[in-house]
Amino acid sequence: MRRFVSADQWRTAYIIALALCGLFSLPALAAQTIKPFSKEVLLNAVRSKRYTTAALVEAVQRRGVDFEVTPQVEAEFRQAGAFPQLIAAMRANYRPGAAPVANGAANTPSRPAANLIKGPPLTKNEIITLLQSGVPSARVEQIVEARGVQFVLTPAISREIAAAGGTRSLLGAISEHVITTFGGDADEAPRDVPSARSPSYDDLMERALDKSVGPDETIALLTRAIRLDPSRPEAYQLLGPMLLYEKADVGGAARAMRSAIERGGSAIFRVYHDHANGTFQDYCEGSLYISKNKVIFESDNGGDSYEVPLNELDEAKMNRFVGNDIGAFHIRIKKADGKKRNYNFAPATRQAAESRLLLSMIGSPQ
Repeated sequence: MRRFVSADQWRTAYIIALALCGLFSLPALAAQTIKPFSKEVLLNAVRSKRYTTAALVEAVQRRGVDFEVTPQVEAEFRQAGAFPQLIAAMRANYRPGAAPVANGAANTPSRPAANLIKGPPLTKNEIITLLQSGVPSARVEQIVEARGVQFVLTPAISREIAAAGGTRSLLGAISEHVITTFGGDADEAPRDVPSARSPSYDDLMERALDKSVGPDETIALLTRAIRLDPSRPEAYQLLGPMLLYEKADVGGAARAMRSAIERGGSAIFRVYHDHANGTFQDYCEGSLYISKNKVIFESDNGGDSYEVPLNELDEAKMNRFVGNDIGAFHIRIKKADGKKRNYNFAPATRQAAESRLLLSMIGSPQ
């Protein structure tokens, strides 16, 4: 019989997972990021086994990759466990870095704005005016990169700029080119943050995702991010596993995970999938993802993967007898032909409390 890993071993695995989680499963955070994925980051994501193939493919389609998929690169990803769909998405979304613009000569829009390349940092209103006057977002981005901006990008300001025609790439450039010494009209300085140097939601998330940061500081950073913008799912999604695996705070984890799901995120659990009629003498390891309307299981080896809409689940309950000493539970699916199939799982911690939490995220009675 294979041995389960200890709870302590899962701590390191989850810290690595959290360091990558914001890149793939959190759409709002990714929307603020304009740089395509590097090979190293994407390889680490594949190896972490914390993301569905669909989530990785969606992220690559949204952000692209900054490397070409050569035969050698493809072999690296396949060895790491990448599925063919991801390889195809990487190949189709290669986005090399844009060449530097010399004196604003390249990619000049139909409404020239070359004279805007030089000058003081832009205000929010200037950027919105440029966009509304017909200057392409890519051109505004060039100006931002050359001159910087004199305001901090908040969720509200992001929405204003996007409504005026600004792209995700432009928002990313703005967030990277803040000039911290403001000049000009004081009304242009952000009023919903204490100062230009105060951390934004994304600043706090980046710090929280640093695997060198300890659990207590990570939880504090995530809590601050939630206070800044409680409408976003990212911080809740990271906070749930931190409370569960680092603090054994099942109640707090439950609240955070439900908040993540309600806002479009997911609750993510590491589990063991049984291959031996509930005895767990033979099993594989994988991840179980629970969102508003479906449950996804993907094994680390790619051999056992399921995606089931919640309204098609026939049953999800704790096991009464076999495996109940390790918190085993089962999910039963009713197929189109009327036949039912049962899948047995055990939680990473081998504790019934984690299984009950997981099942409550699905919405099944205990």
